[in-house]
Amino acid sequence: MVEQATRQASDQFEHWLRQERRVAYGEMLRDVNDFQMKTAAVVSHSYRTLSEVEALQALEELHTAHITLIQRVGPLATVAGNGVFTGFRDYVAQCRRLFTALAGCTPENLPVEALGAHYDALNDLNGTLVASVATEMQTAPTAGGGGN
Repeated sequence: MVEQATRQASDQFEHWLRQERRVAYGEMLRDVNDFQMKTAAVVSHSYRTLSEVEALQALEELHTAHITLIQRVGPLATVAGNGVFTGFRDYVAQCRRLFTALAGCTPENLPVEALGAHYDALNDLNGTLVASVATEMQTAPTAGGGGN
């Protein structure tokens, strides 16, 4: 009877954790996609002539998307498996490196090559992150691949 109750509690916890992860990972991937799109816009803007207002708006939108990613770190840490959390942490660290490269830049002197390199690195990290989410969602939360 104790074994059955223990197993039932474990099953309920795994179901709850899977549901929480599904929601958290979906929100995280939407935010990462938003950041990717805004980074692509800034990189694209850096290759062509834009008004200063348009360039500043693109940079402001990128900054807002970055803040959203940073705000997601805490809530994600409470439910994410190690692989996903590590992948997200690495992605956010690359975002910070991007903003370090942008520090002190104006729309007229955006570092085009550096922006392209950061964008490529973000794309690679995004691919790793998506693969981690797929792996964790296909295994039990407390199994070897997705547990904390």
